[in-house]
Amino acid sequence: MVRTIEAIYEHGLFRPVKPLERLRSHWRVRLAVEPLRPEGGSEHLLSECVGILPDEAANEMRDIIQSTFGKVNLDEWQ
Repeated sequence: MVRTIEAIYEHGLFRPVKPLERLRSHWRVRLAVEPLRPEGGSEHLLSECVGILPDEAANEMRDIIQSTFGKVNLDEWQ
């Protein structure tokens, strides 16, 4: 059974937002982590950390990568 749940990560532990049904204590699980924007946080996950490139700089970077390495798949950058 695969379920998607929301959890909060704090102090090295994932704490589910809602109680988990049919999951017993000490069971091992596999987690796939998808960071969500914190409530009241900025629109971009990295904006508070490192900033966001202006469109001109991002386009220049894409062009350099394309000319050096070939086709760029923009879907892989998200």
